[in-house]
Order: sequence, then structure tokens, then C-alpha cells
Amino acid sequence: LAPIRAGDFAGREGQCLSLWPNEPQEKRVFLTGLGSHDSCSPESLRRSYGIVARSCIKHRCKSLSIVVPEHMHLSAEIVLKSLLEGLFSAGYV
Repeated sequence: LAPIRAGDFAGREGQCLSLWPNEPQEKRVFLTGLGSHDSCSPESLRRSYGIVARSCIKHRCKSLSIVVPEHMHLSAEIVLKSLLEGLFSAGYV
């Protein structure tokens, strides 16, 4: 992706990049940085996905599809729980 090659997105925690893909079924794609593999924690997942949710609110997205990170040192249950907590807490942060 051009923004990654240009250095505009490095995957650091707190980064969120909005892309407009060529595929008609997706109007916008948000990339969120989770930080380094070793430092990724339930709290950093909550913060990162909270940023995505606030971006969705800002852009008035009507629906959201999520790709859940798989190759993490955290269990799938903790990853999903943290991700959902971040998304649902966006209005309270």
C-alpha cells in the first residue's frame, strides 16, 4: 500500500488510516496500528479499536466489518473481548 511505503502508516499504536478501496462493497477501510507484537496487550487493543470506532462515528459509517488479528500472543477470546470493548466504549472515551 502506498501510505505504508511512503511512511504515513507504520502500525504504531494509536495510528488509524482511512483508505478508499477500489472494491465497491467497501466504501472505506480503516487500518489501525496495534504497536509491536510483544507490546500488544488487551488495553492497547481496546484503545486501538476505540480509535477505529470514533473514526467510524466521525465518517458516519452505517456498518462495520472487522478483521480480527490472528497471530497474537494473546488468546482469541481475550483479543475478541478487548476489540469489542474498544469498539463499544468509543462514545465514552
